Amino acid sequence: MLSALVFAATAGQAQNNTVDLSKVSANTLPVTNGQILTGTLGINCRITIADGASITLNNAIINGTEELNQSFNYSGLTCLGNATIILEGENTVKGFYESAGIFVPDGSTLTITGSGKLNAYGKSNACGIGGLFNKASGNILIEGGIINATGGNYAPGIGGGKNLTSGNITIKGGTVTATGGNNAPGIGSGEGNKGGNIIITNTVTSVTATKGEYAPYCIGVAGSKSSTCGTITLGDFTTDESIEGESVTFTPSLKSYNVAFEANGGSGEMASVTLLPGFPTHMPQNAFTRSGYKFIGWNTEKDGSGTSYANAEFVTDISTPGSTLTLYAQWYQGDAIDLSTLTGNYEAKNNDILTGTLNGNYKITIKDGATVTLHGVTIEGENDDNYAWAGITCLGDATINIVAKNIVKGFDSEYPGIYVPEDKTLTIKGTGALDASSNGVAAGIGAGWSKIPCGNIVIESGTIKATGGNGAAGIGGGRYSSCGDITIKGGQITAMGKTMVDASGNKAAGIGKGQDATCSKVILGYTKASDYIIANGYIADKITIAEDKTFIVEGNSTKTYTRTSITADEWAALNGKKLVPSPSSYFSITVSDAQNGVVKASPLKAFNGETITLTTYPAAGYKLKEFIVKDKGGKAITVTNNQFTMPESNVTVAAEFEIDPGTPVSSTPQATDNTKVWSFNSTIYIESTPDAKYNIIDLNGRIIKSSTTKSTHEEIQISKSGVFVVIINNKGFKVSL
Repeated sequence: MLSALVFAATAGQAQNNTVDLSKVSANTLPVTNGQILTGTLGINCRITIADGASITLNNAIINGTEELNQSFNYSGLTCLGNATIILEGENTVKGFYESAGIFVPDGSTLTITGSGKLNAYGKSNACGIGGLFNKASGNILIEGGIINATGGNYAPGIGGGKNLTSGNITIKGGTVTATGGNNAPGIGSGEGNKGGNIIITNTVTSVTATKGEYAPYCIGVAGSKSSTCGTITLGDFTTDESIEGESVTFTPSLKSYNVAFEANGGSGEMASVTLLPGFPTHMPQNAFTRSGYKFIGWNTEKDGSGTSYANAEFVTDISTPGSTLTLYAQWYQGDAIDLSTLTGNYEAKNNDILTGTLNGNYKITIKDGATVTLHGVTIEGENDDNYAWAGITCLGDATINIVAKNIVKGFDSEYPGIYVPEDKTLTIKGTGALDASSNGVAAGIGAGWSKIPCGNIVIESGTIKATGGNGAAGIGGGRYSSCGDITIKGGQITAMGKTMVDASGNKAAGIGKGQDATCSKVILGYTKASDYIIANGYIADKITIAEDKTFIVEGNSTKTYTRTSITADEWAALNGKKLVPSPSSYFSITVSDAQNGVVKASPLKAFNGETITLTTYPAAGYKLKEFIVKDKGGKAITVTNNQFTMPESNVTVAAEFEIDPGTPVSSTPQATDNTKVWSFNSTIYIESTPDAKYNIIDLNGRIIKSSTTKSTHEEIQISKSGVFVVIINNKGFKVSL
């Protein structure tokens, strides 16, 4: 039976080539070139687009049935070959039983353009736009429109469905949001799918990709070993690796930055990597070696006084766009213990440095009275009754110093991430991060399940995330297991307990007692203006704020919390809110924009006496001339080695950059690193190795010419006179024309 799509409709429809979907009564012949679809499809039927057709969606709605009926196993729209969809108004296209919102056949290309909006939804195993279960799919080209594409389980919002192959995905324009189903990326390959290249150009407005639950990546492959995709290009950035992170957004304004690696006394070679702001990624594994030393991580300073990073750490936004950050290998001559090399249990002794990933089910303990450093440690215990121990077990009093990022999860479900025995004290401090958690029903840091009580816990600094299991605190007690004193002296703390579903009234704390248990006392404080505390508010009593400390809920200065004002009920009401130091107790740093460079201050708020670190990123051919730091009254503040001490006042920071001429040259060539540069009349002469990149800039920082040497001798004509700087082989040469 034919319908409106074969023009058995009104004369008006035939004349304007518009098809009202509400009048479609059965499966139809394909939509042909030039036709316009509008209205709401009212039945379960298959709508196809003819090979080579260009059609328009104008306020069209195809809501695939929710009924699990294999008789309706077709996509909302099915392309029969190459097709173009022009978007006008707002449109919704949803697949029917286990099918895509819009299906693109293998070997064909779907082009989407226009100024309208499209909401596309795939069912289980199928994409919002692209492929479906056990069916190869083709190429997708998006040139315009506002597009929201959501995939079903195991399938991305845009890309290939579950299994078989899919083509290339190219996004050249529009505002695109793509969300993956369970186990699938927002853009890329479905589970078991082998996809093509993914290209997002600088001509888009924005592209946001969000991964589905359990998915490892937001752009790229799904969570199965058989899922593959080609290269991923985001503007000028190309990678062979899938993009991690819960959700990332690409805009043309994103400018990449480089991370270079320095052996710092070691030997070997490591290529620099290019990263994009807002896009998390793992840095490469260390490839340097040093005889008699063990590699323990990276630091932004040669002497280790800067910011530390673990080997292959997962990082985001560690430098400024357009800059190059150099990370220096850190070496330790002594008892640096690489957990990945262990073949049995290990007891850490005083001054040990632990690093690396624990690969076996081994018990890691800390000797009574020892201070141990965790430098990029990963311990993710296996939940098994045969391994009845915590991720790290203190055998008595212990101090843990955290550097870089560390992950510690308990083994058997009844044991915590980190355990300290009764009547003993664990102190945690450092500049790094620690993510500690239970593998079931114990605290993140503290006690285990019933009859595994813990001692005292003191946190002085660091970024701490502690997550308790069922019935257990994030930091503190477990269900039926008490804990001693908990003292937060400083740090950036996030602690979440979890109450058992069957509980009534007695709940697990973020910081404090576990369910059906007791906690001695909890004292909350801070040492830096950037410190904070986020925790479940469930605690019955014994919550205290340290003397002379005043907290507020972030963004709300009208209510303060002090030692004398906090009550158990107030604490419970603060459940999950971010407590920060009161603004009346610290001062702010304001950084002014600079010409020919960028300056950053860290932190941007501080107490009197805190150390502030300044970092500069000069533009090409420039160097720092001076910092200009002043207090509220205009008094100059001394900066030494890029640091200053915070006064009892707000502070302004500015930086002045100047041309970095390197070695000035005259009309007589002067050599530096096998490079010669000189000028005569309107010509700049360069003698160097072929393929050496050079930039010629004026005194305002504008690039006059950027190219590479084609031979050992280059002659560059410059059409205007003045003073210029030639940057080549990391050296600057000032020339006059």
